Amino acid sequence: MTDVIDQLVGVDPGSRLDVLRRRRPDARAYAQRTYEALFVPSFELRAQAGSGAAPASPSAVPASPSAVPASPSVTAEAAGGAPPGRGVSEVGLEEVTPAERHAVAAFVAGLHRHEAVTAHYAAALEPDLAKRIAAQAEAGKASGPLRALP
Repeated sequence: MTDVIDQLVGVDPGSRLDVLRRRRPDARAYAQRTYEALFVPSFELRAQAGSGAAPASPSAVPASPSAVPASPSVTAEAAGGAPPGRGVSEVGLEEVTPAERHAVAAFVAGLHRHEAVTAHYAAALEPDLAKRIAAQAEAGKASGPLRALP
């Protein structure tokens, strides 16, 4: 049973890290469910529940970045952010589009210089938006005591 962390970090089954992670099955399951809550469209989760299928499990993570569920709304225009006049704290999770979630994830992964994770999230974006996010992450990279990222 692999999860999104295993896939993004490249944890090999049976490796020392895999053995250590398997000692914490709840932490592994919660991490996977958090990923699914943020990145798997709710209509897919409802369809699983309505069909009698088992809820998504850690082994249900997409096998490759291109398999990340995309939405028809995943376009450059969809990444506009909160409606005018509203702060982030006033926007409910249902108002954050899949494009916005993937764009933020790709941007943060880019800042941290993790190419595999960046590619995973960027694969769900429209190509033009993915390029713009990559350019912004590149521009935001810095080193030094105030802006160093591990």
